[in-house]
Amino acid sequence: MSARRPSVLWVALFGMMVASACSDSVSAEICDNDTDDDGDTFIDCSDFDCAADPACVGATENTDALCSDGLDNDVDGDTDCADPGCHNHPSVTLCREINCSDDTDNDLDALIDCDDPDCLAAGACDTDDTVEAGASECADAADNDGDTAVDCADASCRASVMLCAEDSASACMDGLDNDMDGFVDCDDFACQYLGSAICPGREVGDALCSDAMDNDSNGSADCAAFSCQRDPGNTVCEGNAVTCADGIDNDGNGFVDCNDTACRNCSLNYSAPTCQRCP
Repeated sequence: MSARRPSVLWVALFGMMVASACSDSVSAEICDNDTDDDGDTFIDCSDFDCAADPACVGATENTDALCSDGLDNDVDGDTDCADPGCHNHPSVTLCREINCSDDTDNDLDALIDCDDPDCLAAGACDTDDTVEAGASECADAADNDGDTAVDCADASCRASVMLCAEDSASACMDGLDNDMDGFVDCDDFACQYLGSAICPGREVGDALCSDAMDNDSNGSADCAAFSCQRDPGNTVCEGNAVTCADGIDNDGNGFVDCNDTACRNCSLNYSAPTCQRCP
């Protein structure tokens, strides 16, 4: 007795079931449609899935001209000053908070007035009772804005006064944790970046970060070292505000800008200033 063949109707129904199941699955990211197709909160070129897509390779939004043309030049879903590659790039001058008391996000970085470091650095918030800022309030041992952080332990103080910076020769040789980030003198990256005259034996700078040696004997060499990645003057490693927005695979690992985990690693909740924040 021969086995029964499946009916045409059964085959058709099975096909419909498979098609339905496939249509319910997560879509792949399309890299140039300004849509989060796969639902991971990252759009187009800001999505790791688009790292090698032709629409994304070499795309940048990092100059005054590119940040004022009304186009999403790097295809990451953000245009002009709304793009972190614009409002956090050291070379872009247009995307700054220009009025610190108008209750408006002038530079489109999602930070308004005295919540924006632009205003704090300009001294525009020193007399604002809702924020701890300025030389007086940041050295009075009081929690002036009620956020439980006192003086230089408060981010608003670190953004507003040199008193709370650990990035000068004197501050990096005084045995104090001036910026109260838990690192003292040459254990603080900001001090290491001042160079070997202040902090000898550290792995910073293009030369030491590309010599295939673990110069500071911490187990990480060259661009695998955080000190190289975060060095603001480094050009050979992906990781700082400039190298994470230049459209170049600086460290040659196959990943460009914010698609490189040195620029954005959400498992560590880290994003370079010019990359989209982790959700």
